[in-house]
Amino acid sequence: MTEHSIDRGPFSHVWLDTGISKLIRNLGVRSMPTMAELHEIHLRQLETTLAESDLLLQREGGLDGELKTSGSICERFVRRTLQRFIVPGYFRITSGFIATPSLLRDRRNLPQCDILLVDRDMPPLLHFDESDIEVVPCESVCGILEVKRSLTHQSLESAVKQIQTVLSVVGDVENFKTDTALNRFNRHVGFHNHSSDKPLLGVIALQNQVIDFRSDVTQKITALDSLLDVVWTLDGHAMLPAFETPKGVLYFPHTARPVTRTWSKLTSREFQNSDSSFYRAFAGRPVWSCLVEGGSGKGRADVFATVIGVVSLMLSRVCSRPIKEEQINEYYLRGV
Repeated sequence: MTEHSIDRGPFSHVWLDTGISKLIRNLGVRSMPTMAELHEIHLRQLETTLAESDLLLQREGGLDGELKTSGSICERFVRRTLQRFIVPGYFRITSGFIATPSLLRDRRNLPQCDILLVDRDMPPLLHFDESDIEVVPCESVCGILEVKRSLTHQSLESAVKQIQTVLSVVGDVENFKTDTALNRFNRHVGFHNHSSDKPLLGVIALQNQVIDFRSDVTQKITALDSLLDVVWTLDGHAMLPAFETPKGVLYFPHTARPVTRTWSKLTSREFQNSDSSFYRAFAGRPVWSCLVEGGSGKGRADVFATVIGVVSLMLSRVCSRPIKEEQINEYYLRGV
């Protein structure tokens, strides 16, 4: 699997809603469009979303409320993108708070997340109907994503630190990404595919405003010792974990690691000395692979397709942890 050849597996389906269908008709597409055309049609809605967000940000008075509304528009577009192209049906996309038995027992503040990917079969502890915000058990969490309208040095640092705060409150940060065996049974997939319970961690923005995306984003992730799996701006920029090999770049399609360490500080030896055959299949130096619109002749739809492929494979190997009886008592029955 290289930059130019990605197996997207069973997760490359696209569900067209009425809006995209209308766009196809308006563009005069008479035959079934290609995947690249479908991606580009979706991305054309990005300009509309940014324009709506801009309009709200320019309004005078009630600034705090307008900022929140602008942010919700951007978050809604990201959620729609994930639902249409990446997230398989056994996950639910939501927003809200992560709970653990100890956080509830100690009456501590719960960490809040822009977007959570949770096991569809595991109900939330609490659902606020009017806002669609949920409180979910930590065992159900399979992805934690921070959303930004624009990726800047400041917004990237803010997003990374927010995810780090969430992890520190939930606990076990030192081992958060470590899975040496990769042998967890994923009931949704139905076969052994080296699954793990390590959530996907990412930052997604609608547009990039970092001048030197490759250098500055890599440095920021490394300097903050972030455990991120992906940084992606929908206008055609992305950073993905990969291995630098003599034959080219090989993407790493998993959320777990031999040890919990920021990606570029891992070593080839840690993968090669692992007991996992999956880890040993990846030789070379761990690096961040940078995708930029216009680089190597890639358009933003090409970047979009690559991210869809890699992140879909990552999610296909993530499964939730079961809630044990004592945890059910803690979540639901303590104090009853």
